[in-house]
Amino acid sequence: MAARISGGRERNDINRITKGSVDASVNVDDLVAIDVHTHAEVSAAGQDALSPELLDASRALFKADRRPPTLPEIAAYYRDRRMACVVFSVDAEAATGVPGVPNEEVAKAAADNPDVMIPFASVDPARGRAGVRQARRLVTEFGVRGFKFHPSVQAFYPNDRGAYPLYEAIEELGVPAVFHTGQTGIGAGTPGGGGIRLKYSSPLLLDDVAADFPGLPIVLAHPSFPWQDEALAVATHKPLVHIDLSGWSPKYFPPQLVQYANTLLQDKVLFGSDYPLITPDRWLADFGALPIKPEVRPKILKDNAVRLLGLAAARGGQLGAVVRGLGGEVTAVARDDLPHPVRGQRPEQVVAGDEQLAGGGPRPRVGQQLAGQVRVEPGERAPFIHDPGPGDERLHRGYPARQRPRP
Repeated sequence: MAARISGGRERNDINRITKGSVDASVNVDDLVAIDVHTHAEVSAAGQDALSPELLDASRALFKADRRPPTLPEIAAYYRDRRMACVVFSVDAEAATGVPGVPNEEVAKAAADNPDVMIPFASVDPARGRAGVRQARRLVTEFGVRGFKFHPSVQAFYPNDRGAYPLYEAIEELGVPAVFHTGQTGIGAGTPGGGGIRLKYSSPLLLDDVAADFPGLPIVLAHPSFPWQDEALAVATHKPLVHIDLSGWSPKYFPPQLVQYANTLLQDKVLFGSDYPLITPDRWLADFGALPIKPEVRPKILKDNAVRLLGLAAARGGQLGAVVRGLGGEVTAVARDDLPHPVRGQRPEQVVAGDEQLAGGGPRPRVGQQLAGQVRVEPGERAPFIHDPGPGDERLHRGYPARQRPRP
């Protein structure tokens, strides 16, 4: 299905897939689960996301002898299972020399399959200011719903200040950031691990990011071996830090991860498979054997993702695109469950519901998120607006002083 533009026109042009309002036809209540961690490993042109050596090593470790599926095949696979999936590639060209699957191609596939695909993008922090511009364009013009980072493959410390302008843009756009944490199968078993260093993927490095960007929803991807306790500590301490359970069969989960998923983190743990390396069929079969409370299972499998991805308004109706607008102006859908402060305009301009998008108030800015029930009294200062006060050192005078972590 092609993306449908306001007025019934269809566009297949990859460069214009979200101009206007994009229809989405999924009913969230009809979904069995939402898999928040799947990989686009091959482009339409046949380009692999990694070098043959790294790709072969990871597939050997996971005993994944199947040919990597194309994006349309991923969509069909999840549609057959009544699941939706978050899909992304990894932009690690600076470190690996391989360009990977283009973000725009992932977004186009999601626009063609809006009933099952939720597009995330990957922008290497090494791209600097160009990467910041790219991130903004991917959200406002292509409907991307979040970003994926793989610090070990991209060879950067997540709390390196050089990445902070990119995080600031993502925070302003109101979408989540997923970070690989813990050991990686990429390069495993090759000489020197393919040159990939595990130190970059400690979840404790993301504690700094969560502290410096408190409005940025963060997902710690995978059980974070050998730093599982550190990941649990960060997720319990920082309100917008989540954990996805991808990359491992649930039967190998550390017992403390299962305990926290059942209790303190039951609203912040997410189903993810790491497809195609691990299939959702295998993951769900093994998950069924875990001692997870009956009332917690639906939270992990779907409800937490619905809330994190802003799909709550879709219950009983449509999934809803993250962008819509007229004449190329793109705005974000207002919703009541926004988990972070209002961005992009003075707080006294924010009103309940969707009146501003319906024409009852000032037009929101490009890429802005509106929260349905947010009220700020006159004289009260809401954090992280675009007009920071003198005390807001991070936004007013630059980022807090931080020493680059030592290798």
